Amino acid sequence: MTRHALLILVLGACGRDKREPESQSEPKPVEPGSAAAFESSPGPEVPAPAKLHVARAGKAIAMTRAFIKRVSPDQWRVMVSDKEGSCEELLSGVTNQVPGATTIVATLRKHVKPDGAEDIAATDVWASGRTAPATLEGASAKLSVPADKGAQVEVELATIVEGDLAVDGTFTALGCGDQPAMDVGIPKDKHVSTATITLANHKLDVASAIAKGDDLVLSTGPLDCSGVEPFARVIVRRTLGRWYVGGTWLAEEASSDVKELTATLGAQGGSKDGPTIALTVGGSATIGGYAVALDGSVEAIDCQTK
Repeated sequence: MTRHALLILVLGACGRDKREPESQSEPKPVEPGSAAAFESSPGPEVPAPAKLHVARAGKAIAMTRAFIKRVSPDQWRVMVSDKEGSCEELLSGVTNQVPGATTIVATLRKHVKPDGAEDIAATDVWASGRTAPATLEGASAKLSVPADKGAQVEVELATIVEGDLAVDGTFTALGCGDQPAMDVGIPKDKHVSTATITLANHKLDVASAIAKGDDLVLSTGPLDCSGVEPFARVIVRRTLGRWYVGGTWLAEEASSDVKELTATLGAQGGSKDGPTIALTVGGSATIGGYAVALDGSVEAIDCQTK
């Protein structure tokens, strides 16, 4: 058994320390959610995904375990395998490779369409033996309950065909909870905000904002001047006078030279994140077919002096 790192930002992630087979004379403790726990523990039971159909080059492969984590609000990663995997591995981004194992990791995201309708899409998939994930289009998924720690989450995947890999069906995955927070891109201070973004009639609070001259970014997630943008449901930016809307809720970022959206800079201040500036936003417009409306004010981190 050798250790390797999977590409966590791409697709998958898997644990740190996989337990060796236990001695009958000296039983060792088993961590709930680990592969050993899956096989023999009194912890959460994870039924084998018998209704999931996986084949490579036409040969059927029986999966024996499945795990799911919440990467960010409305974004998940699911891992299924015949021989390896655990919650610890999925959360940490490091796995123990078992020779001959077939492991599949897929990214699932809630998408909001221009008419306001919602669905969950499988956006990419990685499988053992590949060095990079494959981007998917038109692959849908369903989740029965939130991927909280210990939850039994029924996952339904529409047919995924990529190269010699074919996947479809329903399976129950053990919920692993939230992926650990990033170390970068997170503000050190709390910044007051009454601002909102409304996308296709879905209103969300603006959690963070940054400004650099006339350019600005509004995010429903955390954001600072580091240049790293943590995942967020919706991100609206103005760059060189052009407005952009993106985030995990959209399949791809859209942009337009609309003039109806406004942003006004106000009083300056300070914080643990550095200088701040009051930002008042407003107006409504259509960008990439999406109705977008801004309202309210937010204390933005002023990145101009960074």
